Amino acid sequence: GLMSYYTFDNEDASDLTENELDGTLMNDPSFTSETASGKGKALNLNGVKEQYMTIPYNVFKSLTKYSISFWIKDFSQGSVLTAVGVNSHSLQRPKLILNDAQKFEFNTETYSSSPRYTFPYDCTPIMSSSWHHVVVSTEDGLNTLYVDGMKVDAIKGYISGSSATKLDIGGNCEGTMNSFITMKIDNVRLYQRTITEPEVRKIY
Repeated sequence: GLMSYYTFDNEDASDLTENELDGTLMNDPSFTSETASGKGKALNLNGVKEQYMTIPYNVFKSLTKYSISFWIKDFSQGSVLTAVGVNSHSLQRPKLILNDAQKFEFNTETYSSSPRYTFPYDCTPIMSSSWHHVVVSTEDGLNTLYVDGMKVDAIKGYISGSSATKLDIGGNCEGTMNSFITMKIDNVRLYQRTITEPEVRKIY
């Protein structure tokens, strides 16, 4: 079920899986050797410079079960990942953002109905200073949030299959947010299934 995997170790947005769903880096973001493992590279996005990464394919298309796994550090409010389509009915699902209350919102329904499934978990302690592993997953109307290998929240939320045509990591949700997110991000894994809690711990 692993559809794409971005390590950034080669200082590019290449996909390490056989699917070769390579991304494109926008506005010349930098890379850092300051990683969670102490090896390789991580992507460093500067929101002021409007830097982000775009993937010209939507691995979540028509799915109601999927998982997103990544390491993150020094991040601000804004969009971590957004599905992007040709109109409002195919835009922004799934969408994972950090809102002004320092909580993750996970949009899994159509943009026109504008649901905001917000995890109660307070992200303030993990927003800076060190790397943290985050996973969001969907299954049977339940959205689950894991941080550093532990399940910290689960909320009910209707999931409609995405018809978007591409994915953005970072960015400003095609102009629907006021600013671009600043963050260091690494080892992004996109799955076409719900990964289990033991699998999350193993990745962590």
